[in-house]
Amino acid sequence: MSRQIQIRRGTSAEHENFTGAIGEVTMDTTNKTLRVHDGTTVGGNEVMSVNKFNLNLANSITKIPQDIKFELSSGTLILKAGSRCYLKTDTTLPSVLITSDLTTTQTTNGIYFAVYNGSTLSTILTTTYNYSTLPDTYSLPLAVITVSGGKITSIDKIFNGFGYIGSTLFVLPGVKGIAPNGRNTDGTLNNTVVEITTVKTINNLTSNLGYTVAITNNGLSYFLYREYSQETYPGTNYKAWYKPSENILYNTMTAQGAEQIIVGATICYFNSITGEFIPKQAFRSLDYNDTNFIVHQSMPSGKYIDLTLGASGNSYIAPADGYVYFRKDATAVGQYFVLYGSNIQVVNKSATSGGYIAGYIPVKNGETFKVEYNLAGSTVVFKFVYAQGAI
Repeated sequence: MSRQIQIRRGTSAEHENFTGAIGEVTMDTTNKTLRVHDGTTVGGNEVMSVNKFNLNLANSITKIPQDIKFELSSGTLILKAGSRCYLKTDTTLPSVLITSDLTTTQTTNGIYFAVYNGSTLSTILTTTYNYSTLPDTYSLPLAVITVSGGKITSIDKIFNGFGYIGSTLFVLPGVKGIAPNGRNTDGTLNNTVVEITTVKTINNLTSNLGYTVAITNNGLSYFLYREYSQETYPGTNYKAWYKPSENILYNTMTAQGAEQIIVGATICYFNSITGEFIPKQAFRSLDYNDTNFIVHQSMPSGKYIDLTLGASGNSYIAPADGYVYFRKDATAVGQYFVLYGSNIQVVNKSATSGGYIAGYIPVKNGETFKVEYNLAGSTVVFKFVYAQGAI
């Protein structure tokens, strides 16, 4: 029989009055974790377990199902066998399982939804798609595709987990996350696991505004403008935000109820989502092989807010990590602008009496930046573009 080895052990309270020898390992019987000692630190250094690590995540998506699989080959769109989709009449599992590859083509230029219609794959223009009048054999949209030059040229968005129809957003079963719900008496995060088991929709996105979208076990909700994660209220223009010290999601100054997770952002224009719903990525730990992913987080995203240009020399505060982009018309040769950040500046002068000049600078969350200019023409663009890692 093999030998059994036991190490010293005690409760969390007992550990708080214990200083172990250098290199000693003990077991915390309360937390079911190990503590590594250095001879001086009272209580030692706790080695976090997987379960306890998960308890320290909040406002995070942990799973987005990858049930829809497409390929594009020489203008032919292919829905791969093994994909799953939901019909109009489906609200719960099971979904429809695609048992063999389905294909479709399209020759009329435009932006289309790819849909399953009971036995085949087809396309419907996003501008004419009317979900309420389609037969029950049709599915929720599966993807957005572009047709150009008489053939399908790109798959722009696959609706795994989340999708949209006009001004309606939907979320599919299988999406999971960890919702902030305050803190426990010992200071640890009091989180709620959210798991979507039915198709959820929300269809009130009708104003020409940007929205932050949140999800609960009961469905979808939305807040105006963008998400922030900071300790101080960020101002009247920025309304949905997560406060880490309290582990609470706020809408303006009001704490939201439990089980809400910010899941993404979208912009609605003329009662229709403008081609983008940007969901959060599912949480994952990084390692040394993720260098490309890490670098990509600093790149500009498709999410932005328009800024209002004040007088020359006015200061502004960056709402997140990202880029300030400025473009303004000149009315004379030699007119200029200067963009100032804390560590960088960009200067540009007009070479002609007409046209525009442009430039951008990277800025950090909370950084003050300013614009000096004598350009006398129209302001073409003045906006803040979020970095990939800031959405």
